[in-house]
Amino acid sequence: MWKVMIVDDEKLICKLVQALVEWDKLGMQMAAQAENAIQALDMLQQYRPDILITDIRMPGMDGLALSKWVHERSPRTVILLLTCHASFSYAQSAIRYGVMDYLLKPVIKTDLEQCVQKAIRLIQEENKKIETENEAYHWKKNKPYIMESLWHDVLVYHLDDEHLIQQRAHDMGLQLNAEERYIPILFETRGKPTHEVMRIISQLSFFEKEKDNCVWGCLDENKMYCIISKAD
Repeated sequence: MWKVMIVDDEKLICKLVQALVEWDKLGMQMAAQAENAIQALDMLQQYRPDILITDIRMPGMDGLALSKWVHERSPRTVILLLTCHASFSYAQSAIRYGVMDYLLKPVIKTDLEQCVQKAIRLIQEENKKIETENEAYHWKKNKPYIMESLWHDVLVYHLDDEHLIQQRAHDMGLQLNAEERYIPILFETRGKPTHEVMRIISQLSFFEKEKDNCVWGCLDENKMYCIISKAD
């Protein structure tokens, strides 16, 4: 469940915010409540809320300073400000400190629900973005090994049917370019270490020019291969 934290020196406002929304139905829980920004600092590190709802005007550290502190240390935390009146200067600072939106007091149920639902969508979008970036990173990192596995199967099992190879590539999450030719070259290593053979081969002018288009792999201890992809 997503965690929500409220910071306001008015206990009545805190109770009102808690009561106006059925948090559990939105997949959320009211994780913590602080009476001022100073008290909130330790609680923020302890509870790590997904959404922070904070008053602007509080004794000591105000809500904008708290928002700045949170934005610098936990930029994924969605911040909503509570204020008694709309102010352009507040809005400017709020944008700078990563505040998503603000609510005017007295808080209205529909306004609070809309802000919370907007915050949820923002969190979901950010999570999806991070998930996609992680998948792309791991795919890029592992692609050479997956390509090696594909061509290893093609050579070991003598796959010579184009559709079968394409299907095998698809099953492994690879997309072979129909406009490219794939040229397999086999090498007999005669027991020499693979890295030593590759060092010698890579010094040949042909392979040096094609190094970015090559996939290398071993069939057994005496045979290795190179697949070169070339556009038609």
